Amino acid sequence: GVDDRPGRGSRPFVFYDVIYGGYGGRSSKDGAEALCPVFNATNIPVEVHESQAPVRVRRFELISDSAGAGRFRGGCGVRKDVELLASRATVSLSGDRHRHAPPGLAGGLPGTRGETVLNPGPAAERLASKETRDLVKGDVLSYRLSGAGGYGPPKERDEAAIRRDLADGYLTAASARETYGLEETGRHQEDAMTYRNLSPEALELEFNPRAVARNLDERLAASAAASAETRARLDCVLDVRYGPGEKETLDIFPAASAGSDRGAPVQLFIHGGYWRAMDKSDYSFIADVFQPAGATTVVINYDLCPAVTLDTIVEQSNRSIAWTWRNIADYGGDPECLYVSGNSAGGHLTAMALAHDWEAEGLPADLIKGAAPITGVFDCEPVLDITVNEEVRLEPEAARRLSPLRHPPRRALPLLIAVGGAEPRLWIKMSEDYAALCRAHGIECDYMEMPGQDHFDVSRAVGDPESPLAHAMLRMMGL
Repeated sequence: GVDDRPGRGSRPFVFYDVIYGGYGGRSSKDGAEALCPVFNATNIPVEVHESQAPVRVRRFELISDSAGAGRFRGGCGVRKDVELLASRATVSLSGDRHRHAPPGLAGGLPGTRGETVLNPGPAAERLASKETRDLVKGDVLSYRLSGAGGYGPPKERDEAAIRRDLADGYLTAASARETYGLEETGRHQEDAMTYRNLSPEALELEFNPRAVARNLDERLAASAAASAETRARLDCVLDVRYGPGEKETLDIFPAASAGSDRGAPVQLFIHGGYWRAMDKSDYSFIADVFQPAGATTVVINYDLCPAVTLDTIVEQSNRSIAWTWRNIADYGGDPECLYVSGNSAGGHLTAMALAHDWEAEGLPADLIKGAAPITGVFDCEPVLDITVNEEVRLEPEAARRLSPLRHPPRRALPLLIAVGGAEPRLWIKMSEDYAALCRAHGIECDYMEMPGQDHFDVSRAVGDPESPLAHAMLRMMGL
């Protein structure tokens, strides 16, 4: 291409990159990662490429759960995302292992397959391993190298080595349980196995967003006032019943125009409140993003703890989604374009809906076309030890059974996981770990950490037409 950035003199450039991934597990030790064993060479530093060519490296990391399991695991795959800063360029790809994963030996499991993705996110395009493609400024190429195969049966791996991989982020807790049979895996990568050692006061600060929020009453009042103004201004149908529970109602904000002969795409939003507070009427303001863009917005209610259990709330949330799919055409919506999102406890319910067996209810497996669990409660076990549980009343068995970190989505679909960069570290790690779990199961997801925003900032951003989060959700819907 030509480096036509200001001050660069429109110089032709060639950007040549050989990316080294993982090396296979051996009979006496794990495989190495990010290393070429033939030449004993490592990857070219990011700074070298960025100083010599019009590119910006957006991500350069080892891929969790990519290594083939074994007594001695394979090396992890490598991901490198490169953005073009010049107006245009042509790329020639020469990848490998896109179709056949690197095999394991002597009972070891294969590593993950490689892939190359253009513009990762809801509009991602997967490219061939060998392909030439024209790029324009802002395009991002995401190279994901295969993980290497393992050596020997995974159940023979030393437990200390498994726990080291957990702590280093090479392995997620879900894979440690499912592949290696390790229980009590801990829950976060560099924070693995620290959660139970926290004092009650520290637990409260990490896992109760209200405990660290500033000016919370004023902010919640502002959201409620904005929602009342939205209901007064926009066309809406309120308190439509979807089930027998006292609060099993929903509000519908029809799109201004149908969008297609089938109707408008639909965004169904599930409110937060740690399953024991808040109401759909506090979140009407999100329709200000989706209704003007041509989408029908549905905001649901559900019964709250302690009047009902979390099991019941999950059932009600899923029932609202099924009702919407069956009935939204009567309100100008397209049931074949149904997207689901939710904040906090609503993020948890969104993730549980992705793990639900819709076909068992006689509904399509792909009923949900895309989802955005936002600043979600993906691990319910910490709730057992904070004051929130005085109302939620979770028991240990239910906390494990209802944790999305134990239940990945049943199928691949566009997925956006967002969290505030100013939220407590262990709260952020829940979103990071859920994203890693999804990727480990072959589900590409877009992870968005919003700098400087706390739990309630992120929830409000869903209804801010200028926020990156709202823009990403609209792009997912094709709007």
